[in-house]
Amino acid sequence: MGVAASVLAVLLTACKLDKLISKPPSTAALTVAPGHVRVSVAKGSSAPQLDNLMLSNTGSGTLPWNVSLDSGGTWLDVSPKSGRTPAQVQVQLDPAGLDQGEYHGVIVVSAEGAVGSPARVPVDLVVAAGTPPPATHLGFSVPPTNTQVGATITPAVRVSALDASESRVTSFTGPITLALSANPGGGTLAGGGPVNAVSGVATFASLSIDKAGNGYTLTATSGQLTDATSAPFDITAAPPPPPPPPPPPPPPPPPPPPTNHPPSVSVSGGTVLVGLLYQLSASFTDPDGDGPWSYSIDWGNGSESSSTPSQGSIRASHTYLVPGSYRIRVTVTDNHGLSGSGEATLTVAS
Repeated sequence: MGVAASVLAVLLTACKLDKLISKPPSTAALTVAPGHVRVSVAKGSSAPQLDNLMLSNTGSGTLPWNVSLDSGGTWLDVSPKSGRTPAQVQVQLDPAGLDQGEYHGVIVVSAEGAVGSPARVPVDLVVAAGTPPPATHLGFSVPPTNTQVGATITPAVRVSALDASESRVTSFTGPITLALSANPGGGTLAGGGPVNAVSGVATFASLSIDKAGNGYTLTATSGQLTDATSAPFDITAAPPPPPPPPPPPPPPPPPPPPTNHPPSVSVSGGTVLVGLLYQLSASFTDPDGDGPWSYSIDWGNGSESSSTPSQGSIRASHTYLVPGSYRIRVTVTDNHGLSGSGEATLTVAS
């Protein structure tokens, strides 16, 4: 195989590998629950019946949606008619003035570009001649969905009291309880009630399970009504905690000490007679004020003096016994050992 062919083979392999390991973009998916609304009322009832559709996006992010009525009449309405997921759409069924019979409509929920769109939800309103039939069994109108460990299951699970024709019995207000049925993770259910039904529906707004597992199911019970078991759902492990923040950077090094400067020394000479006391006039300044200082005086005739002055003038005296010219040297040393000197010539006359 030639070099060019080998390079081409490597590139093709890399491209295939990239397709294998590249994660496809998350697709928006519209989910609407329940998938069917059916309500029974007695003829002559004028109280509006309310139900709710729970809209969610099982993909990523939020999803814009709108709702329309494909069929039905003035007895059926929804609100709101647009928004973004997650959302709750109220279904309003008005039996006022309706004759005995069954009324049918379809709610259409659309979300452009989403899997599962448009979602069509049949709505049945049963107007009975007398008292509607009693509830016989339970059903999950909003089933549980996949959720993380310890998180509240959303949308909220809802269980309806149904009659033999699968219509929701709006007069039912009894308590409904949820419990774990299949428990693959050995978890504990929180928030399972009992919850009293309102217009035939019990809403469980705080359900959670404390251990991960695939294939959990819930069982709904209420007195003599036939139980209902949900479809399987998963509880996933919580993501790992974020890594701890990096340690703070070390503090900057301290600034270098200021530059030390030697004292500046000024000495005055002059003339003195042999045997008379000579009064030295000298002074010094230190730009850094780096005291205390010490000084030494070389009188030029082999004699020396030393002391510890304050900054400013230096006063000292010396007697010369031999006439001549003497070089006087004054050295001042600061607190850090840096020295400065000054000199002057003294004439000793006879």
